[in-house]
Amino acid sequence: MSSSFTYTYFVIRICERIRFLGGGWATRVRSWYWTRLLEIRGAKVGRGLVVKRGASFSLYAGARVTLGQGVQLAEGAKVFVGVAAKLLIEDGVFIGSRSTVVANGEVHVGKGSQIAHHVTVIDTDHRFDQVEQILVDQGGVSNAIRIEPYVWIGANAVVLKGVILGVHSVVGAGSVVTKSIAPYAVAVGNPAREI
Repeated sequence: MSSSFTYTYFVIRICERIRFLGGGWATRVRSWYWTRLLEIRGAKVGRGLVVKRGASFSLYAGARVTLGQGVQLAEGAKVFVGVAAKLLIEDGVFIGSRSTVVANGEVHVGKGSQIAHHVTVIDTDHRFDQVEQILVDQGGVSNAIRIEPYVWIGANAVVLKGVILGVHSVVGAGSVVTKSIAPYAVAVGNPAREI
């Protein structure tokens, strides 16, 4: 048996064992791995990052990422930070399972904000003003998103470019946020309106 085969076998067995054990131990190992990897890529990562199974970060060249203390990504959550884009996630933010945060310009998530499951936060949209050119060749346009502290975004909501969600505001489940929401307001619907 060659040494590379033996090494591969043990790596696979360890990965299977981590997956089998699940729970706290596997989460701690995964979180440590992502913390180190993000730091290698130049990100600033606070203590206590929690990354559950299937959650991931994708950072492109020149991405500027800052994660506060106690940030949590649930199962399958995805964070994408584009070329020369900026992402700031403050302390105590929770990003629910299968949620996606895309920063191609700038996204700022304030302290203690809660992003429920299957939410999409995206600061970019396709251009479509040149009818003689196909859509994918027209590129995109980005506009910063700012989620103030202690915001709650309900399940399956979508937050689009250029939006500011005021402090302590609530976005109802399934809402599509296209315009800014005032502090302490509750917004629901498609497009989301304050109630």
